[in-house]
Amino acid sequence: MSRTWRSAAVIVCGPLLLVGCASGGVLDASREDLIPVQAGVLPDRDIETRIIPAEDRGEPLSLLGQDNEGTMIDTVDLRGQPLVINAWASWCAPCLEEAPILTAAANDPRAQAQFLGLRVMDDMGEAPPALAELPFTSLLDRDGALLVSIPGVPPRAIPSTTVLDAEGRIAAQRIGPLTPEILTEMVTAASQ
Repeated sequence: MSRTWRSAAVIVCGPLLLVGCASGGVLDASREDLIPVQAGVLPDRDIETRIIPAEDRGEPLSLLGQDNEGTMIDTVDLRGQPLVINAWASWCAPCLEEAPILTAAANDPRAQAQFLGLRVMDDMGEAPPALAELPFTSLLDRDGALLVSIPGVPPRAIPSTTVLDAEGRIAAQRIGPLTPEILTEMVTAASQ
């Protein structure tokens, strides 16, 4: 490969490697796989966590949907303690990377929150083991309608996490992958 072609490959492929979401190892540039990446273009802003003070939280959020078994789940029924809602898809590499973080947090006996997944725009086939073994149920969101109903979350923002307080109001959001520290910060904020 000539030096010119290598430079072009770095310019074109380098940002796509940073994005991380791929299907079968090849990025499908027509999908907005990661926060808000559109047609393979990286966002022009940093990924950030938004913490909302209790006095600035809006109306309670209600999501109603079915899980894999066809059970209807309404977030209204989950009020009383913070609720972590994580949007994921089986084809999203950062979702796979953050799955162990969510699993550890949900399995922690000291957990101060409930967990709910939102499986967005997925083929609904078998998910990779790390995602299939999440210790909490996920609502099926085949067309992304549930995700876009969450204020502050761009369409197809995968992965993204919204934490509701005990009253069901949005207390924290992250558009992008989690770390254990960020998840703890979000749940702590929702607990106040």
